[in-house]
Amino acid sequence: MNTQDPLAQLRDIHLPQAISWWPPAIGWWLLVLLALLLVALLLYYLRRYYLATVFRREGKRLLLQLYHLWQRDGDSQGYLQGVNEVLKRTALLRFPEQDTASLSGERWTNFLDRQFDAEGKFSGGPLSYGPYVIGKHGREDLAEVHRLALRWVSQRRKPRRGEPTGFALGDPAAGAAP
Repeated sequence: MNTQDPLAQLRDIHLPQAISWWPPAIGWWLLVLLALLLVALLLYYLRRYYLATVFRREGKRLLLQLYHLWQRDGDSQGYLQGVNEVLKRTALLRFPEQDTASLSGERWTNFLDRQFDAEGKFSGGPLSYGPYVIGKHGREDLAEVHRLALRWVSQRRKPRRGEPTGFALGDPAAGAAP
């Protein structure tokens, strides 16, 4: 019989190689893919929001420029024509399905009031008759037109489903001649 220790004949434990970090497991690939998808969606919606609101920023910039020109030069008729143009451009972009380009006078200001959800109204003010009347307009009236125009351009309200967004041409309720 062999008197040697049987434990001495055993070899050391072989450790496995260290686990490599590359290639990652499928779970990590899915997580990276999900993160890229979320970043792409975020960029898509941010770009969409930016493009959808560019007319508001441009409208505000133009209104402020017109206001400063009016304060410097005192040309109230030119100011009202400019405000009217900015509001028309904004309305054409916000409501492309409406025929807002042909509206004028009371019909135009009634359209603006119907889209406006704040206190104060354009109807009966200098915007409805001002661009067509030569003369000076009150400073307070024009400051109010400026305040209302800025709020109208800045508002985010979209027409609710089923809510009328304006008047059709020839609509007697709009003040058109029958």
